[in-house]
Amino acid sequence: MQPFFVISVHLHIFNNTVLCILTRIFIYVFRLLSFFRFVNYFTV
Repeated sequence: MQPFFVISVHLHIFNNTVLCILTRIFIYVFRLLSFFRFVNYFTV
């Protein structure tokens, strides 16, 4: 029972980390896209 609990805790931490990273990547991409849209708006 104990090893299973430890594994689940590790998985939980891992999932949180992955979620955090994905969220950061998403925000970064979104900013990049909005920035390019902004630039296109002014160049055209």
